[in-house]
Amino acid sequence: MIYIKKITFLVVMFTLAFSMLLTTETAKADDISGNLEAEMREAVQRGILFGYSEGEFRPEEQVTRGQFAAFMSRALNLPTSSGSFIDVRQDSKLAPSIYAVAKAGIMIGGLDNTFNPDAPITRGQVSLTIQNALTYSEMELKPSRIDFTDANSMTSVTLTAVFNAITYQIISGYDETIN
Repeated sequence: MIYIKKITFLVVMFTLAFSMLLTTETAKADDISGNLEAEMREAVQRGILFGYSEGEFRPEEQVTRGQFAAFMSRALNLPTSSGSFIDVRQDSKLAPSIYAVAKAGIMIGGLDNTFNPDAPITRGQVSLTIQNALTYSEMELKPSRIDFTDANSMTSVTLTAVFNAITYQIISGYDETIN
């Protein structure tokens, strides 16, 4: 049962990372009413997703690598950690989560000892992060098969992660391709 909850949260995190579906016409009571509302409210209730100080969640904004690291750290209840990425300030709110996912091997930085916490996270990076989280959680999944058309545009590591995320039905295609 705990594995089902973890995979649900991983799927919610992926969905949150790419939740560009909410429009002003569907927003009613707040900025998460409408599309993906149930998933986002559950993530809020479980302490995975926090809003901004203005009481907004801004689901249409891109998610950064630092924010996604925090989502993953909270979803997996990782112990906080410290580290030394040259572009992650020690006093940053996201630093403990960034270092926690790095220490767990769930997300990595660059060869130049950077993490790029403010860069938007890509679908490929999300797929690799989810694959690493599944490995970290020792979760067993049953595969399925799907073909996609844009495999040539990905690195072999990203392609493997995307393929695994598709195989285990964590993500699906976008306009008949994976972007």
